[in-house]
Amino acid sequence: DPRGARYTGGFPHTVEIEQVSSATFARGGIGAKVLAPFRIAGGILSALWRNWRDRPQVVVGFGGYPTIPALASAWALRLPSAIHEQNGIMGRVNRGFAKRVDVVCCGTWPTQLPAGVEAVHTGNPVRGA
Repeated sequence: DPRGARYTGGFPHTVEIEQVSSATFARGGIGAKVLAPFRIAGGILSALWRNWRDRPQVVVGFGGYPTIPALASAWALRLPSAIHEQNGIMGRVNRGFAKRVDVVCCGTWPTQLPAGVEAVHTGNPVRGA
């Protein structure tokens, strides 16, 4: 969604960037909270179409509500997927997908994981200042 789009300036010009809608329940007033599930559902439908069309080699989510459309569509289409948890305690969305993805990567170690979930310590990706 637009919150993540601001970090794409360093991507090569040949990389096509597409945004899908998502929302969080943590921001905005009551109207935003009521609309959030519809924006997430719209994002899932959009991501389903794009992932079906493009068949990516892997779908990676970095947590938070913007991750839901991409990972939900990857799960529905049975595409390889991974999540990356930057913190020592998994966030809500990453916890929800931890058993549905192929790989769980962790930036800090040890990270509290849901029962039955194994992870790989990868460290945190860092971008230049």
